[in-house]
This record gives sequence, C-alpha cells and structure tokens, in this order.
Amino acid sequence: MIPASIRNNNPGAQEPGPSSRKFGATSYEVLRWTYQGKTAINKIATFPTSEHGAAAMFDLLYRSYT
Repeated sequence: MIPASIRNNNPGAQEPGPSSRKFGATSYEVLRWTYQGKTAINKIATFPTSEHGAAAMFDLLYRSYT
C-alpha cells in the first residue's frame, strides 16, 4: 500500500487549511484508522505535485513555527 503522503503529493502530511489552499490543494483524502479500539478520522490535503506540497509545508512551518 502506498503511504497517504505520497498518494496525495503531500510530504508533510498536512491537513487542509490556508497554506494548502495557497499552494494548490483543491481536495483532501479522509483517513480512517483505529487506535485503542476507537475509530479516528484525519484529513490530508491533496496537491497537484509534490513540489506544491513541499512549498505548502515550508509556508506553514515559516508562518507558524518561526
């Protein structure tokens, strides 16, 4: 199985948000998984290319963590 970050051209596994939209994400994939018997749901943004995904990740890191 191909990891979600590769399937969605999203090397940072970023959720949909302002940075992802700014760099071309127009959709997302819903990830369902189980942890300690409980179902959890996460979203991962889908980018047209991995370069777009990397740019969004760097933008998020710059704006939120510097």
